[in-house]
Amino acid sequence: MKKILSYTNNEKGFMLPMVMFTIALVLIATITNIQLYQNNKQMTAHQLEQVKMESLIQITREKLKKDLLKDKDLKRNLYHLPEGNISVVVTLLATGKYKVLFSATTVTPFTFHIFGYLDITNEFLNK
Repeated sequence: MKKILSYTNNEKGFMLPMVMFTIALVLIATITNIQLYQNNKQMTAHQLEQVKMESLIQITREKLKKDLLKDKDLKRNLYHLPEGNISVVVTLLATGKYKVLFSATTVTPFTFHIFGYLDITNEFLNK
């Protein structure tokens, strides 16, 4: 039987570069997938921290509203929550309108600062 293919007719090392090229492609694909997995894992951890921060801020806003209804001259407060601590600095803008700085730190050492505005004039009308 006559051999038609060139790499079966000529045995002068044609297979070695082809095997090396295939191995290199497989290694590159594997390393790329590992790197993508690590990046996705880190991104997921950051997104979970962001959700925790947003939850802490929302809980603190509601607690702050109740505290401001009790004490209208409140300037600073510190809230201890299970997922972290939040420090609040309150500035009065007008009657029932406040500018608030939230400084949150989670159990993992992640810190977040955000300014917000709080309007509790409707809270006064409901009481």
